[in-house]
Amino acid sequence: MKITGELDVDLRSNIAAESRAKIVYERLIDHTDDPGTIDTLQFLMTREITHMKAFQAALDSLEKSPFSVGLLKPTPGIVDEYFNGSTGDGNEGDTDMRGPWNSSFGLHPVESQMAGGKGLSVGDVDGKIDGEDRGKQDDAQKATTSPKDEAIGKAGTSKDHSHNGKAAASSSR
Repeated sequence: MKITGELDVDLRSNIAAESRAKIVYERLIDHTDDPGTIDTLQFLMTREITHMKAFQAALDSLEKSPFSVGLLKPTPGIVDEYFNGSTGDGNEGDTDMRGPWNSSFGLHPVESQMAGGKGLSVGDVDGKIDGEDRGKQDDAQKATTSPKDEAIGKAGTSKDHSHNGKAAASSSR
């Protein structure tokens, strides 16, 4: 079992790994005529489904939305947008198809700015979501690139920013 610290993520990863293993066993069965080998591979392949059922039952017991992964919220707007990278039809590729894979859960295509569209709705994204308490994982000072926040190691700051117990080098060299 993979360990990320997020049980739902680990369970989904394990379900995917069991799925891939089942396909490998199917392909191995197709490459042998030996009855003993086929029986062994069939048994192992079947156990992958058993494991998937157990992991799925554990995941279902969490009663967690499949899109609530981790602690931090996704950026509003762009979480529902995607670029349609399909090439069209004929010699350029298959016909663009519409279905639940590109229209459910609020998903909708946007045209790339390079193609004359508006692009993603990044708006005034500054790395923070209203009402979100970030940094719950630890109390360490967070680095920032936001002009609204104090930059770590910036000259003229009153805070002592240390690295490995030693004072940060002065930038006035």
